[in-house]
Amino acid sequence: MREALAYATPTQARRICAYYLGGLTQQQIADRERIHNSNVCPSIRRGLCNLRRYYADHPQGK
Repeated sequence: MREALAYATPTQARRICAYYLGGLTQQQIADRERIHNSNVCPSIRRGLCNLRRYYADHPQGK
């Protein structure tokens, strides 16, 4: 997973971890980062696209 997150920007990786691993809501992430919550969803979505690209390039996940 660490290698896959390297395909995302640091911001995307941080938000993906907070949302999926940390269990925070998008609003909680926005509050923590002092940004509008409308910025969180697209960032996570783009980060997930980058993770998919990693796994497409590395089918074994390595």
